[in-house]
Amino acid sequence: MNAFALLSLFAFVECIVIGVYVYAKASREKLNILFLITCLANGIRAFVEYGYRQSESLTAAQFWQSIDVFWPFASLTLFHFVVSYTQVRAFNSKLMKRVIFPALYVIALLLSGIEILSDFITGPPRQVYWGWTYGAGTIDFLLPSAST
Repeated sequence: MNAFALLSLFAFVECIVIGVYVYAKASREKLNILFLITCLANGIRAFVEYGYRQSESLTAAQFWQSIDVFWPFASLTLFHFVVSYTQVRAFNSKLMKRVIFPALYVIALLLSGIEILSDFITGPPRQVYWGWTYGAGTIDFLLPSAST
């Protein structure tokens, strides 16, 4: 087992333990529920990375990569938790709850949909010395042409 995969496995265990511990302290508080969701999302991503790094074949790596299509939600739940924890007053609270957060979650859903239906964001996996890594997407049609 390589060290990079072990770090991902440790991150998975750590996220789950901390998330459940904080939730168990006060299970009815909204902030604790949001923290648990954040920890679960990031813990699942870490476990998927562990499986991805440990894959023996291209088929197994593609399986783990297909599970990781909900990656935008891990970052978004962290952002949601930080904004809720710091109680940012720079924005109107109703604006955050009714417009900004729903818009961000719709964008994350669209990114996940693009990830599921195409290879624009993430291409096929490629093997490197530490295991498997994500290949480059084929989003070239959005970039200006390099030819003159």
